[in-house]
Amino acid sequence: MSETTESGSVTLLFNDSVKFMNQRCICRVDFLDSAIDPHYRVVELPYDVTLPVLHQAVVQAFGLPEGGFATFYQANEKGELGTAIPLAAMDKGGMSAEDFRIQDLLSPEHPYMGYIWDPLRNLQFFVQLVKVAPSDREGVWVVEEAGPSIDVAQYTPKTGLSPEDEDLLRDLWRDSE
Repeated sequence: MSETTESGSVTLLFNDSVKFMNQRCICRVDFLDSAIDPHYRVVELPYDVTLPVLHQAVVQAFGLPEGGFATFYQANEKGELGTAIPLAAMDKGGMSAEDFRIQDLLSPEHPYMGYIWDPLRNLQFFVQLVKVAPSDREGVWVVEEAGPSIDVAQYTPKTGLSPEDEDLLRDLWRDSE
């Protein structure tokens, strides 16, 4: 579904009744490993959703396949990464993205976050909180974009593993979810 507004066209990515007291955030997500400059998406979504909702927004906005070993990172304005927050807990009782909301990591005082969709392919993104504002709109929207969808086939995994070992590693990861 698309809407046309005064500022242009916006596209609804999904609407799973994600809404939090009309507080929404606008985040710019830049793809860092790209020969295309600029290559980004600006997404609008509820401020109180968990990080897996942001993950799903990035996956859909950039046309990435489902899955991947996604990890979020606290970051500073220089893009230096801090604490890792995996999409799925790596061990029983471990920390995962489900434990955090966007508002826990992104605020006007700390507006930066790193996101790696697949560390084997090193697909890196830099997330910046643009603003938090009231809105009656529901769902997750792409409100601005530059650059094409990402063709993951052109990104060779940077592990040094054989293709068979990479497949085994991916299978092990999926089994742990």
